[in-house]
Amino acid sequence: NGYPLRVIGSGPLEASLRKKAPAHIRFSGHVPDDELRRALGEARALVFPGKEDFGLVPVEALAAGTPVVALWEGGARDWMGSPVGKSGRQLLFETGVGFRRETSSDLQAAIDAFLQHEGQFTRSACRQRAVRFSRANFRRKFRSYLSSMAGITLETS
Repeated sequence: NGYPLRVIGSGPLEASLRKKAPAHIRFSGHVPDDELRRALGEARALVFPGKEDFGLVPVEALAAGTPVVALWEGGARDWMGSPVGKSGRQLLFETGVGFRRETSSDLQAAIDAFLQHEGQFTRSACRQRAVRFSRANFRRKFRSYLSSMAGITLETS
């Protein structure tokens, strides 16, 4: 579609994709964690078109304040939250855009919906959604669960 795209990470298809990719697509391969955090924080959006059981990278993007365009399957149903509206067949969230079919046309429609509604996605809403998956929140909920199920009280640290 001509939009600039940075692909971070590597995999078995990387070499063939690099050969086919037009000039506006840049491949970075594996990058150190600090560079990944910086790239996620500077991106307009993270495009996450595949189905994952959870998907840590989209939550990292949200923690960096970056909205996500994702296939609304698997883990995306947890980290995107509940839809707040629609744009055509695409679902609008406080944190980005979801699409239902794993097709290039639905992905393009989701990117178009993102661009149309980009001003609605705030860095604070993205970060707030990511807090739900933070280590501190996990510990709090785990302690609460243990307390309610077995009467166990753990020291906080």
